[in-house]
Amino acid sequence: MLCTVTAARADDWDMPGGGGEKPPKGSDPKESDTKGTEATPPDKEAPDKEPQKAPATKEPTDKAEPKGTDAERTDPQTSPDAKAEAGATTESADEAVEEEASREVRVVQQKPFLKAGRVELFVAGGGAFNDPLTTHYGVTAAARVHLSPQVALSLTGFKFYGRTTDNASAIQTDFGLFPERSLIQAAGFAEVNWVPLVGKFVLLGSWVVNWDGYFILGGGVLRTNHDEDLKLGGNVGVGLRSYITRWLTFNVELRDIIFLEKFNAGSQVMQHVYGMAGIGLWIPPTYEYKYQR
Repeated sequence: MLCTVTAARADDWDMPGGGGEKPPKGSDPKESDTKGTEATPPDKEAPDKEPQKAPATKEPTDKAEPKGTDAERTDPQTSPDAKAEAGATTESADEAVEEEASREVRVVQQKPFLKAGRVELFVAGGGAFNDPLTTHYGVTAAARVHLSPQVALSLTGFKFYGRTTDNASAIQTDFGLFPERSLIQAAGFAEVNWVPLVGKFVLLGSWVVNWDGYFILGGGVLRTNHDEDLKLGGNVGVGLRSYITRWLTFNVELRDIIFLEKFNAGSQVMQHVYGMAGIGLWIPPTYEYKYQR
């Protein structure tokens, strides 16, 4: 009979004596060490341990971090974005105000033409046609000193070229009568001009022309062909002045020249309605406003 004897390790049994009970499963130190190093599956982790989370990483972004303190970033009135927006709004408002001021319509506008303190040299030509027996053509020159926009003093001279009409010739031929004639040769007056009216009108659809209306009152002397003596006379009239440039105007005037003529039959008041048109040259030619717009 064959017997097999297996030697048991001393550490598998209680020592000494070897007759002790077999240690319980899992009490072997090596087995415990091996089991302790084994990884526990994720789904079988101990319930009292919280799973570890990976540290959060910031994703890259193109936006820069807002500047300023936390209080400035949270306060909508002091945050950098609000300040920048307020600055842009203020700048835009300033530009809008400047643009509006550049094109605004002023209630009180500057005068388009300054007259006070300037001299107007006036030259004109015209004629008188109210006398049925005589006709006068003439030239006029005047120097006007404008004391204010409404008042001016002037010296005006006239040179007339008179002739008899066909009516005077017919009377002589048909009736054998030779009526006395009075033809003005020259005249000079000192005058006062007063401007009560100003205005403007549009010419050719786009050209704005400023104008003023004035009255004329003056007195002086004149000479006629009736005799060589100087006669006292005067004139009253109205005028219309249109401003072309700062130094050039166009004037139209209508005057009534009045004087006393001595005929053989007696003295008679004579009136010659004289109309003329001319230009005015202003000195100095330029000017500056005291208060710029």
